[in-house]
Amino acid sequence: MNDQLVRDLRHDVESRQGEMVRFLEALVLAESPSVVPESQCPVQSLLARSLRDDGFRV
Repeated sequence: MNDQLVRDLRHDVESRQGEMVRFLEALVLAESPSVVPESQCPVQSLLARSLRDDGFRV
């Protein structure tokens, strides 16, 4: 990887750190027991919404 790409990537990640931490906190708060599949909907909804916001088809 070239140095400029590394700097650009680091800058992008650092500039979004707060956003990423908030998203991780939301996932942790919505965490569900893996033995109860129907309780996983809140986590799946958060992930699906985030992927859609980034242009993915879910």
